[in-house]
Amino acid sequence: MLPQSLPESFELSILMQKSTITNNIWETEQWSAVGVVIGERDTDDGSDREVIFSDANSQQLIFPGYSISLHKDECESYYYNLLSEHPRIFIVCRTDEVDNTMEPLLVSASYDEAAAYHESDDEVYTVPMPAELYQWLEAYVLENYLPEKKKKRKLTNWKEPAPASANDDGGCLQ
Repeated sequence: MLPQSLPESFELSILMQKSTITNNIWETEQWSAVGVVIGERDTDDGSDREVIFSDANSQQLIFPGYSISLHKDECESYYYNLLSEHPRIFIVCRTDEVDNTMEPLLVSASYDEAAAYHESDDEVYTVPMPAELYQWLEAYVLENYLPEKKKKRKLTNWKEPAPASANDDGGCLQ
């Protein structure tokens, strides 16, 4: 259970960038994730996205209304994310078939969850983890996860015959 001072989830907005590609005959634009902004935010016109920057070659859009929550069964994945040289937030996206824009689905701190979505052909972008989320994730992992101690397996001596078991029928089917 999280201490009283830690929230159960964080509301955030996702920053995405759409860039024009000029040297590719198959694609005309490329999407990338720029980062996440912590806190609730609404767009000026009430839509699900807002253009915050635009020039001839690119646009940056903000997608508000997302949140990140933590789950005890993902603690090991969070732990390894925190141990990495550059802890990341994973943004899972799909292409909207109507207007051909990249739509964020969810935000996660779990390597395993991101890998599962990636294997199902969703786009998964990574962005640096903000310090506030890092501290929250670290506190959660410290409270809910104890890494398993590595055990050495016993080496098998292949020169000695295996002991016969009581149910050994000599490999015959009955």
